[in-house]
Parts: sequence; structure tokens; C-alpha cells
Amino acid sequence: QHVAEHRLAILGDPQSVAAQQYSMLALKIQQWMARTGGKTLLVTSSSGEEGKSLTALNLGLALAAASEARVLLVDADLRLPQVGQRLGLGTKRGLSDLLAPEGGDMNSYISKIGSLHVLPGGPCPANPVGLLASGRAREILAGMRNDFDLVILDSPPIVPIADSHILAGLCDGVVLVVRARKTRPELLLRAMESLGASNMVGFVLNDVELSATPYAYAYRYYQRHYLGRS
Repeated sequence: QHVAEHRLAILGDPQSVAAQQYSMLALKIQQWMARTGGKTLLVTSSSGEEGKSLTALNLGLALAAASEARVLLVDADLRLPQVGQRLGLGTKRGLSDLLAPEGGDMNSYISKIGSLHVLPGGPCPANPVGLLASGRAREILAGMRNDFDLVILDSPPIVPIADSHILAGLCDGVVLVVRARKTRPELLLRAMESLGASNMVGFVLNDVELSATPYAYAYRYYQRHYLGRS
């Protein structure tokens, strides 16, 4: 029930159309890694409620399930962390604690969901920008690069705060999540202009009404003949 409520398709319904789409996204990210050697990927959006955390979670789960690679999902949204709650990890220490000068060893903060390693956000700090811009943050990210094959960071929206701008400069690639019927074009343009990321990997269109797309027949055929669903 918890998995269904939080729309974790990869865990709850791995044969669904949604899960298959996340698996295809995971394949594209693997191809990007092989082509560029990238190991750190930032997932963000222009504003709130566009599905960036949902995308980061399902992408991380899909990547961890599809290969033997060690994948780490980091909740880097220190202002409104959601990863731990969506995965049912409860209240745990996380990235904000780790970034503190006395944070200690990274491995003590990491949980494992199946084959996916997860670093929750932790309690909301007084100065998120200061923590993310610190030398310790760069050292920790370098350690993550050494210990894992791919690190996915779920970050705050781009407009109007600086957190994602800092994180984008520390990562090899950026994926921008756009929600159908929700994301305003002017906000998306503003986000792209302000981020100015030369390492943009691409966009993820979220919450698409499949029946309204040119591919509706293909989706219905898959559901009816492969899944036995109407």
C-alpha cells in the first residue's frame, strides 16, 4: 500500500506502462554514462510539484535493478526532503547531518532498498546553500564518485533558490523534469536560462495522459495482450 501511494512503479508494478517508461529512461542514462563517462546526475525541475523526486526514485530503482552497477540515490533537497518518506525509511539522519563538519563517515548514513543505496536528506538545516557550497560537500561528492558507479541527486526546484545551481556545477549531467499540464512555459524558460547548464542531458515529460498521445494504441495493446488488463 505504501509503494502504491507513493507511485513507486518499479517496486509496485514493474510490468506497468509507467515502470517500462522508467526502465527506458534508465537505459538512456546508461547510454549517456557509457558515452560520456558521467557518474553524477542531478534531477531537478523548474518549480514544485512536477515529479522530480518521483522521477529520481523510480530512475534510481530501475537503474539498480537493470544492472550490477552500484547506484546511490541522494536526497539533496535539504529544504523539503521526500526520498526517505516515500521509501518508508522514517526519520533518519541524512545528507544535512553528513555535510556538517562533525558529520563523520558517509556509509553510516546510507540505507539499502533492494539493490539501490539511498542517502536521505536528514533534518532541514538553517543554511542549505552554505552546506551545499562548502568544501566538505565537494569532498563528499568525490567520495561518492569513488564508491559508486552512478550517483543520482534529487535537488530542489531551480526557481527561485540557488541550491540546484550549486549542485548542477558539481554534477556531470542534469535532467530537468517537466510535468504535463502543470509546468508553465515561462517558468521552464526562466529555469533553463538561470541554470545555464552546459551539462544538460535532457528532459523528462512527466504525468502524460497516454490516451491523448499518438501512441495510445500501442499502450492499450501492451496492456491488453501482455498484461491482460483492459
